[in-house]
Amino acid sequence: MGQEFDIGKIQIRILFALLFSTIISIYVGVNYSSMQGYYLFTALFVLIGFSLIITNFEIVKSKLEISSPKIAHLIIYIVSLIILSSIFNDNLEYPLLSSIGLSVVCLMFVNWVYYSLEPYRG
Repeated sequence: MGQEFDIGKIQIRILFALLFSTIISIYVGVNYSSMQGYYLFTALFVLIGFSLIITNFEIVKSKLEISSPKIAHLIIYIVSLIILSSIFNDNLEYPLLSSIGLSVVCLMFVNWVYYSLEPYRG
């Protein structure tokens, strides 16, 4: 892990992405509606963020220490979130956003309990 990364360049790219998204969304918000501007800001910033992650994947992988078990854990977490929120939404008749929020809280609790009870790996 002796690689050196120029974080300043990445921070400048993120700043430009934020400024670009903000300017475009303010223009749309003033000329059309504020909600359309908000949705455009969110969509642009998320898309630019994903593109920055893809172009700098080696940095992301080394800094977040991404490994196969972590990717498998993330996939299991997402599938469990979908199943649990559909159970809350369909069977218990919670609203959709409330069921997603409750599912996230429940899965965070299960994750915390699992990692607090897991024995240390020496």
